[in-house]
Amino acid sequence: PAHAPSGPPAPAFFVVVHGQVESAEFAVDDLYVRYGFACGPEWRVVDGVETGLSQIARRAPGPDKRVLWNFPIDVSFKSTTPSGWPRLALSVYGLDGFGRDVPWP
Repeated sequence: PAHAPSGPPAPAFFVVVHGQVESAEFAVDDLYVRYGFACGPEWRVVDGVETGLSQIARRAPGPDKRVLWNFPIDVSFKSTTPSGWPRLALSVYGLDGFGRDVPWP
């Protein structure tokens, strides 16, 4: 059965995030990154993942204090309004003396 066209599609905003968390300087080892996006109720993920967790990484031997993650982030959002624009939150975690996952300062 044929149906009548419902009109032109509603205009939309798209935000595409394509990048990586490369490294950070810390004086300790065995750290990982958690990321997540917060956005308004009109925003939807159309491709990719809006939360993620990297591998646990260590510093290279020597004076360099960089912890290397090279952790990719690829996600696309769509909305009909710019209100509630997606915001990225990054946190670095490690293990405390009791082996619990804790945010690193």
